[in-house]
Amino acid sequence: MSDFKKVVFSALEEYSSDLWEKIDGLTTEELRWQPSLGSNDIQWNVWHMIRVEDTWVNKRLKSEEEIWVTNGWYKQFGMKTTDHGAKQLPDEVRSIPTLKIGELKEYFIEVRKSTLEFVQQMDQNQLEKVYTENGKTGTWIIGHLLVEESQHLGQVAYIRGIIRGFNN
Repeated sequence: MSDFKKVVFSALEEYSSDLWEKIDGLTTEELRWQPSLGSNDIQWNVWHMIRVEDTWVNKRLKSEEEIWVTNGWYKQFGMKTTDHGAKQLPDEVRSIPTLKIGELKEYFIEVRKSTLEFVQQMDQNQLEKVYTENGKTGTWIIGHLLVEESQHLGQVAYIRGIIRGFNN
């Protein structure tokens, strides 16, 4: 496995284990709590991160339909095929249905499996290829995915800290 793949796999694994550790034991009310009316809640952050990964990897890099659509997760969660959270207004964030964390984790596992399979076989041509109308390459997409997940994981950890305090 090339060095870049080792780095990506390591980052994705760290993100995954940290995410589920951060939300473990939280109640539905805690998962939906917002520090302010203009803030995202933990559940929204988790859902959005999975949707971003699904979109960037499956729709963009693999040129396939998102798992969100093909496996009917949008129906399961009572949402639209186009829902992904980007650029949502505060009222839209609050209108997301309350989701069962176990089901959200199942969706995550399916998406992550697809991501790891793609990264495993990814080559230099796929890193350099332009995948979007505004010039985003495979390198940019993988880098952006890691940054996006890190940012939202930080938000999840921060909100949990406000709710439960440090180390709780």
